Amino acid sequence: MSYLVNPYDDPYVRILFYGTAGATKTRTVSTAAWDERTAPALMLETGGNPISIRDYEKIPTIVKLETVGDLNAPYDWFHRGQPANHPFAKKFGLELGYKSIIIDSLTDLQRLVIDETTNRTDVAPGDPVAALGLQGFGQILARVLHMTRLYFGLPVHVFITCLESEHAGVLKPLLWGQARDEVPGYGYVVGRLAHRDDLPPKIKVVLKGELESAKSAYIALFSKQSQYYAKDQYGVLGHYLVDPTIGKIMDLIQPNGGA
Repeated sequence: MSYLVNPYDDPYVRILFYGTAGATKTRTVSTAAWDERTAPALMLETGGNPISIRDYEKIPTIVKLETVGDLNAPYDWFHRGQPANHPFAKKFGLELGYKSIIIDSLTDLQRLVIDETTNRTDVAPGDPVAALGLQGFGQILARVLHMTRLYFGLPVHVFITCLESEHAGVLKPLLWGQARDEVPGYGYVVGRLAHRDDLPPKIKVVLKGELESAKSAYIALFSKQSQYYAKDQYGVLGHYLVDPTIGKIMDLIQPNGGA
């Protein structure tokens, strides 16, 4: 059924972060547990290595996914408004009132989709695996797009991470085929996380003083450039954010509070 949409009515932030291994993707999205606007946060982990947040005083509730089907129960719980009697909540003893959900990472979820599509889940490490045909590519694309679209549509803040790769000379999220272009379209913000040594020369010059005085050497880039993809549909994040946290981002997007 169709309905009217008011662009001011959506209180939820939906962000896709991507970057190389070690670019602080997991550390950045986990800071959702620090801010009352986004905490408590639930992380669905498929390879983001949460060991990297052991030094954090506050961390998200972390649930390890072993199959793509494991996405169904948390999605249903959030979609239904987090009812106390839901099997997912009972299984993990979850309290009610989560404000954010984190998927870490979409690239690893895509690998799970590939393994299941090619029946590789039970194949030993040294055994041959089946080749992926054209139909298999289509199934993988459809599943990745479907699960990302549904999760980005949940009535909570959504933060998703992804590795990066170069395609046609541009750094983009590490996803197969047209998913690398379609998935970023579902988020309101796409931020590239990078170490200062991996920044374009022009940005290094502009940020030299700020980067030298920063607590860490990492930066979130929100403005699309010829070298990499990024976007900010809120139009408030600027070109970059040094020492990025979810709280800093929320201060810019929802300076007067929010959901």
